[in-house]
Amino acid sequence: MDSTTYPLRAPRDRVWDAISDASHFGFWFGAEIDGPFAPGAVLTGRVVPTRAHPGIGRAQKPCLGTPFEISIVSVEPAVRFSFRWHPAAADAATLVSFELEDAPIGTSITITESGYDDPAGTPAGPLVSGGLWRTREMALLLEKFLAGATDLRPQPRRSRSEPVT
Repeated sequence: MDSTTYPLRAPRDRVWDAISDASHFGFWFGAEIDGPFAPGAVLTGRVVPTRAHPGIGRAQKPCLGTPFEISIVSVEPAVRFSFRWHPAAADAATLVSFELEDAPIGTSITITESGYDDPAGTPAGPLVSGGLWRTREMALLLEKFLAGATDLRPQPRRSRSEPVT
């Protein structure tokens, strides 16, 4: 089992939206998911670079396009969101849960991933090798997303000669 509790400088409703809306989740996690998160939904995703942290996005490069299955287990608005995911080449699906609590600075989130077959408690497979989706890294990506993602629309590319406004 891998678990992290992390303080976020954002109100609970904003954190909830970031973890429970499939498009927002995909933005910071680094995935395209084929439908909305709803209890009992079984969805397909594929790895894309996270847009919340360019360095981690580059580290995800070997995994780009890798498909995975995600099954939504629970949706308790503004309290708990959990899913099982089965990364390609991993031996088994693992359970990932996000639990929210109010905190003095905003919201405290506990992210837990459990269900590894490995007795050492470490996930296997290319999607989690290198720590790209361990709970600590998920919390950091979420923090980056909440700190700067105000406009989720794709941004047009600017030529180097255009002035920054």
